Amino acid sequence: MTNFEFAFFGIQVPNLDLTSWDVHNVTDAGFMFMRAQSDVINLSGWQMPKLKLAQWMFMLAPRVHELDLAGINFRNADATRALMNMNLTVIHLGPDSLLTGTNLQPFHNDAYQDMWQDIGDGTTEAPTGKNRYTYSQLMAEFKGAAPYTYVRAKNPGSADGKEPIHLFTTHGRV
Repeated sequence: MTNFEFAFFGIQVPNLDLTSWDVHNVTDAGFMFMRAQSDVINLSGWQMPKLKLAQWMFMLAPRVHELDLAGINFRNADATRALMNMNLTVIHLGPDSLLTGTNLQPFHNDAYQDMWQDIGDGTTEAPTGKNRYTYSQLMAEFKGAAPYTYVRAKNPGSADGKEPIHLFTTHGRV
């Protein structure tokens, strides 16, 4: 199968695990996960060396916070707006997961900075990497590398990274 266009459009499952799928012949993945309502889309192990079209692949999927693109080859693909309007906090990248043109954009959340941090020898929950990139820098400067993970940098004092809950009364914020 070479065409996965719209294959998971609007899917509504909490954790979409597609690790065992053979997608090495896929050439068209446009709109594939657009409007997905999953928190995590696990594509680890995917290899898409023949990918040519990836426009809007994950666009308008605001619930997705973790995405594994390590085996997705955007190097020779049209990935226009592939990551637009997403709320990613963890992104796994590989040698061919170039981000140029994907429209990876910041989203507002008081718990996070508008920066990406490499995890270094740490974990996604406790990164130790020294490098931090703005969204624009990560898209422009990531030229492919051995599989590597970046997390959205948390604001100091934000333990869980979730949007703080504010309570309001008739007299204002509590």
